[in-house]
Amino acid sequence: YFGEQVLFGLRRPTDHVAKTRCNTLNLSRQSLDDIFNERPEVAFAMMRSISTDLEGKQRLYTVMMRSAIWLMGKTDPNTSAALTLQLAFRRAEQRKHKSLTQSAITALSDSIESGEQKIVGSKGRASSSVPVSRPASPAMKGTSAVDLFAKPLEDERLVAAQLGETRG
Repeated sequence: YFGEQVLFGLRRPTDHVAKTRCNTLNLSRQSLDDIFNERPEVAFAMMRSISTDLEGKQRLYTVMMRSAIWLMGKTDPNTSAALTLQLAFRRAEQRKHKSLTQSAITALSDSIESGEQKIVGSKGRASSSVPVSRPASPAMKGTSAVDLFAKPLEDERLVAAQLGETRG
């Protein structure tokens, strides 16, 4: 499987709805690690896409909470105050996680730029299996973290095509 839980360690139920006809894959964590190790550019594209989606959901949650706080403020000031604290805490946690994630991605990008070996995996923590280490991909040399996150994913079909190669 992949998604927010694998890449960012966030656990929550989620549904996926396709807007057009598509093929889906069910990947094990090890398969995803193998793809990330073979093609770091796929890992960055997936992280960027999932991160963008997650940020959009977080913005929607904030707008909905602010509306609830405003409405509750008219009838129940105590609940409104509690929701305000909850929203502030959640946003602080989101900033902390985003900062840690961006620091890790920057370090990985810098390592790939310099050609050093780097472990690429989806677990984000120590595992019982031996991690795969490989030299940086020549395709990623000269790519900065800003390039990876600032510009939108230019061709999402790249991810699907490269993942499709692993099926056959």
